Amino acid sequence: MSHRRWLSHGHKFRKDKVAFNGLVELDGAPKRLTGIEIFKQLNNVKNKFGKDLLAKSRKRKWDDVDNLVQNIWNKKSIFFELEYWKDNMIRHNLDTMHIEKNVFDNIFWTLLNVDGKGKDNLNSRLDLQEMGIRKALHPKKKANGKYYLPPACFTLSNTQKDILLQVLKDVKVPDGYASNISSCVDLKKRTMHGLKSHDCHILMQQLLPIALRNLLPVNVLKPLIELSNFFRGICSKYLKIGDLEKLQDRVAITLCHLERIFPPSFFDIMEHLLIHLAEEAMLGGPSQYRSMWFIERFLLCLKNYVRNRRYPEGAIAEGRWIDELMTFCSWYLDDVETKSNPPLRNDVLSNETTDQEGRRSSREKGFKLDDITRAQAHRYVLFNSTSTTSYRDSTSVLCRSSYEKEWRMVVKLKPRGFYDLGDDAPTIEHKEGHMELWPEQQLDDTTFETEEDIEWVREGVPGLEIDPETLESYEAYDEDDNIS
Repeated sequence: MSHRRWLSHGHKFRKDKVAFNGLVELDGAPKRLTGIEIFKQLNNVKNKFGKDLLAKSRKRKWDDVDNLVQNIWNKKSIFFELEYWKDNMIRHNLDTMHIEKNVFDNIFWTLLNVDGKGKDNLNSRLDLQEMGIRKALHPKKKANGKYYLPPACFTLSNTQKDILLQVLKDVKVPDGYASNISSCVDLKKRTMHGLKSHDCHILMQQLLPIALRNLLPVNVLKPLIELSNFFRGICSKYLKIGDLEKLQDRVAITLCHLERIFPPSFFDIMEHLLIHLAEEAMLGGPSQYRSMWFIERFLLCLKNYVRNRRYPEGAIAEGRWIDELMTFCSWYLDDVETKSNPPLRNDVLSNETTDQEGRRSSREKGFKLDDITRAQAHRYVLFNSTSTTSYRDSTSVLCRSSYEKEWRMVVKLKPRGFYDLGDDAPTIEHKEGHMELWPEQQLDDTTFETEEDIEWVREGVPGLEIDPETLESYEAYDEDDNIS
């Protein structure tokens, strides 16, 4: 919470008490400590190894302001014994892979309202009641002893959940683009299982905004689209300082819009780390070379070397030596399938329009060809056949970006005949409940003055009844898990 500190001092969100935590935010963004400043604070810190059995509380004490600097440090990192460590601009990289996965999990499971995984539950509603904000979402105790939770603006009905999961079930991606995400969908239980980090990467940046575009209100959908665009920008192969500065400013506004939508329990340390990703990318470059992607792949390779679990280190060393030996020998075996010359996953077909021999990948299934699919097939043949080379040369031009090596073909004329695209300029909303996903989605920074103006409760979606037995978990609620 409190991401309003990163906004400009004249921003209207700073004085908006109703839509946020009920307070006016006047503080600025905290100062980022340099390595030399941290090293000076750690000079008098002595490491105490082992668990402190006499400690009564895990929470940090904020009452003694004079000893605040000494209390925030528990130990001194051994890396500060290196002479150059305090001069490093980036001493520890933020792992974009796990940050993106955890942020996606919080959003996705909260939308599906999965027990034990979502952030919108009875405990979060009791937090709102204790803070005295968003009275329309406070839990209501019924005569039978159960609690009724009004539906929030991001709550999905069972029908909408089925539509969301059906879209992910029917999705088809190119070969090698992603794993089989459709196999992770469970339509009966309305959930997903077995999602890996790369699956969350594809869902967060590509599929989730498309699957949600007709299911959520516009004020809820726009921040999620903006968050997806932020991850696409951070994970780009080519980064510019100007673009990163824009991302740094936009992510603060995006997080503030998310604070207006989701409860305070939704925001943990992972949501807060988004504010530092753009700043770190300015210093360290693209995140592909600083994340855990290649490390996780190499760890899987090392795990496959283990044949004797009693001596894993020796098994890894032996397996690595054998793998390097076989790789070296495979360079002299041209006719044998090895790692150096694996077989092709797909048949190589020519670009001619004549009939091609092929094989079925599954049982045949009939379908009706609509106008859009027919236009796409016609366009593919038109721009990939060698017999239409002269036509393509007359209606297309090659161009290249200033920071990309690949040339791209731009068509001068709109393809017509099968499907009329129209001459009107595209708009954000073509019809009620539908939004186009343009890369530059701009959020509305308007501020509501009264609580009656904010639609906390979503119409047409049933609420949820909670048995009072679940209150036992709230009484034993650990404050460390209730991050606000």
